[in-house]
Amino acid sequence: MGVSSAAARAAKRGERNPACKLTAAQVLEIRHLAASSGLLLREIGAMYGVSRSNIGAILRRRSWSWLA
Repeated sequence: MGVSSAAARAAKRGERNPACKLTAAQVLEIRHLAASSGLLLREIGAMYGVSRSNIGAILRRRSWSWLA
């Protein structure tokens, strides 16, 4: 059986996950852009090569929640 401890899950979050498309710096840029630019989520997503729903999850802190 696989390990499901919190430490094992944390080991592959963020940039350490091989499927990750964004860096921590890009996530912080996305949050700043959304707060200050008035761009639509799909426009921000197109800039970074991710979906609108991914951008929404970042802004609602459902993903990358550990970043300040």
